[in-house]
Amino acid sequence: MNCVAILLVSCLLFSLLSANLAEGLEWCPSKDVFKGPCTVRGSPSYTCFLDLLGSKSASAMPKNCKCTPLPHNHRQCDCFVVCNN
Repeated sequence: MNCVAILLVSCLLFSLLSANLAEGLEWCPSKDVFKGPCTVRGSPSYTCFLDLLGSKSASAMPKNCKCTPLPHNHRQCDCFVVCNN
């Protein structure tokens, strides 16, 4: 029973710490063009999320992604990423 309580408290503290760190981040718009349709990996926003995650790094933490179809089987992804300071 004590292990369960310790685990729950640890999870709670970690979630509070993560939320506080995310509030202090500065977000910048990012725009990239990729090959393929907007739905190649599921929903358009998820496709762009994965694209930017792969082209930048996990520390970019893309959010609020939007996909715009372009001619010649390309797509433009507009997301907000953590700014490089």
